[in-house]
Amino acid sequence: MRRRRLPAAAATRRSTPPGLAALTVLMDERITWHTPGRSSLAGDARNRDETFAQYGRYGAETAGTLRAGFRTAAATDDAG
Repeated sequence: MRRRRLPAAAATRRSTPPGLAALTVLMDERITWHTPGRSSLAGDARNRDETFAQYGRYGAETAGTLRAGFRTAAATDDAG
């Protein structure tokens, strides 16, 4: 199993919630996250920072009541 280093910016960011700190280690920095629909939340996040910002919008739009659970993940070695 390949281990990832925690990026320096994330390691020094004290306000990072524990869940996001773990996701920082697990998520590739080139992640793409799609939110379907036509709402203000819809669209694509094209890297890890944009994806975390999207998670922040989910929390803000739901007044912090959103709860999410992990169901599945897919990975590829494609760089494209």
